[in-house]
Amino acid sequence: MNSLSNQVMNAHGGVDRWNEFRSLKARISSGGGLWALKGLVQDAAPRDLIVSLHEQFASVAPYGQADWRTSFTPNRIAIETTAGALVRERIDPRAAFADHVMNTPWNPLDRAYFGGYATWTYLTFVR
Repeated sequence: MNSLSNQVMNAHGGVDRWNEFRSLKARISSGGGLWALKGLVQDAAPRDLIVSLHEQFASVAPYGQADWRTSFTPNRIAIETTAGALVRERIDPRAAFADHVMNTPWNPLDRAYFGGYATWTYLTFVR
């Protein structure tokens, strides 16, 4: 960790305190020009985000429909119902971006993977 992240970690109880928690839940909304560039409609409605603090996992709900959520891990992205039934999934989702350029349109699984990867990485960088 760098000195700033050490200071932040120590100000909030240190690594032992961090290790007491398993996940983080936040109410989020997103926006910006990326979604239009990727051919996606932006809905600024708030959503619930859950990230694991000790393994790469993130989920956003609702996603697409009121009873759908995402399930991100590095090797799999899925859209599933809140009851756990699979709607769509992609194994090795990073590989699907291999030939993408800036304006390559995204489908819902692309967006879900980007969202899961970005939020888990950015929200848990302090570890």
